[in-house]
Amino acid sequence: MFFSYLKYLFPSLFSNSLLSGVPDSVEMWLALARLSPYQSARSVLNEARKKCPGSVAIWIAAAKLEEANGNVAMVETIISRAVAGLERIGVVVSR
Repeated sequence: MFFSYLKYLFPSLFSNSLLSGVPDSVEMWLALARLSPYQSARSVLNEARKKCPGSVAIWIAAAKLEEANGNVAMVETIISRAVAGLERIGVVVSR
């Protein structure tokens, strides 16, 4: 209910168009994902990975989202894809 109220008060906050001015802002993508329900958060994080392909934080947020929603099998898939995708673009994952 609180989410619906916020969405009613601030519709522009819950739109990807808000991020059109700063599409590479990892913090903004993560904030939008945190404020969104599960299915919307998945979509937001998928779009964020396209806009910020070198962000480890977005991949971790996606894995945490799936874990928090009981989709543990997807966590391993996300981590595997993250490592492969980040290595492909030259990001060194230290942990």
